[in-house]
Amino acid sequence: MPGRKSGKRRKRRAYTRAVNYNWTNALISEQDTRLRPAADILEELAALGVTPDKTVITHCQTHRRSGLSYLFTKHLGFENVRCYDGSWFEWGNHPSTPVEQ
Repeated sequence: MPGRKSGKRRKRRAYTRAVNYNWTNALISEQDTRLRPAADILEELAALGVTPDKTVITHCQTHRRSGLSYLFTKHLGFENVRCYDGSWFEWGNHPSTPVEQ
């Protein structure tokens, strides 16, 4: 059905220059889904090269999980945060978009 996000993907690679930080890493635990201390999350992100002075674009398969990443990066003081709501469903299924091998 046109416009429907089925979650099925054609490419199994990554965006060029993407950094992987799983949103669950920001949580205390599976049972305690509050955010961990800000300093801990900021330290992990900085180790990946993700710092508040950079532009951050959150994404996942269909933008359900990356929505939380958007919220907690804004909460941590990142000012230039955007969401790619088409996410991998759109990018990964388009035949001409570049991906890392």
